[in-house]
Amino acid sequence: MTVLVPAAAAAQDDDAVVTVTLEGEVLDVATGLPVKAAIVAVPGVGLSAVSDELGYFQLEEIPTGVHGVQVLRLGYETLTAEVPVDGGEVLALYLTPGPISLEGIEIEVTDREDIAWRAAGTSMRGLIGPVEMEDLRQRYFNLGDILRTRSLPRARFMPGRFPGDTGCLMVTSLSLSGRSCAAVVVDGVLLGSEWSGWVYEMNTHDIFAVRFVQGPAAALRYGHRGGDGVLIIETRVGR
Repeated sequence: MTVLVPAAAAAQDDDAVVTVTLEGEVLDVATGLPVKAAIVAVPGVGLSAVSDELGYFQLEEIPTGVHGVQVLRLGYETLTAEVPVDGGEVLALYLTPGPISLEGIEIEVTDREDIAWRAAGTSMRGLIGPVEMEDLRQRYFNLGDILRTRSLPRARFMPGRFPGDTGCLMVTSLSLSGRSCAAVVVDGVLLGSEWSGWVYEMNTHDIFAVRFVQGPAAALRYGHRGGDGVLIIETRVGR
């Protein structure tokens, strides 16, 4: 018996699209080691895959023929290649290390002395380092003028209320020692409370940097005198 196949059906069989699996591995061209988390894409058919821990990837239902393949990975140059696909190949795609482009980064040049002060374990708000001090001394005459506008963490400068009263740096948190004003240290010397007020009248051109410490760090180093915080001043002469 003879079976007749319609012409239209025969044409569909001739034009049927054959799809195969495209697989391979992504490698570092310099070391030859696998590259994980690389995106392997075939833009022409809208398919992509991500390489695993061994650099292996697999793409299903890729039509046979020549396709453009892209491989993307942070820290590597984008690889673009024309690849013949017939289902019998295992690709080895080599990525070249490349620079990472980052936008929106602001670079600030910091003085070496400023770095040393920042490394002393004090938060940035509690530190007036040499670089900032250089700017402040152009606008303010004495330390009290600075502390009126430049806030320190959990502390507030209270100006004197009568002639001869130079004011003090008052902590706003609960006092540990019953005192209301922070202790003052100048060039490593802890001043008595009756002598500490004059520092707020100190000319800004004599000051190298200022640091305010409080809490356990202050109490551990200065005992009960540090219970309300310690204002540490380093003078330019002391340097």
